[in-house]
Amino acid sequence: MNRVYILSMRVRNLVVLLIALSLVGALVLFAADVKAPTKALVFKGKPKDVPFDHTSHVKAAGGKCAPCHEAGGKGLFPQKFDQAALKFKGGAMHKTAVDAKSSCAACHHPNPEMKGAFEVKGSCGKCHSVAAS
Repeated sequence: MNRVYILSMRVRNLVVLLIALSLVGALVLFAADVKAPTKALVFKGKPKDVPFDHTSHVKAAGGKCAPCHEAGGKGLFPQKFDQAALKFKGGAMHKTAVDAKSSCAACHHPNPEMKGAFEVKGSCGKCHSVAAS
């Protein structure tokens, strides 16, 4: 093989390597920017506050974010912690949200396909379990 060919192959391989490293770096930076909470989020509520274990819900969703956080703000919840995100206005067992299957009630309603998602109706203590801060 001639030297020019070998040199051009080395340059090409170097360029491909640099491009690959740039893409990996961009992915790492992007992933680092989206930090999922590792401790329970606590939403204000009555009679007690409501802790939310993000890690267990991500596991239940098969590691996917989209079931709760669709792009463009069309999901059940924003990706940034928001006290008002639950959109529960009270009432008899959060009846409006349960009937509309919005917020937590999107999964926590009578549905045998949602394994592990207890029904919110009549289960106040399962959610409202943290003394108000």
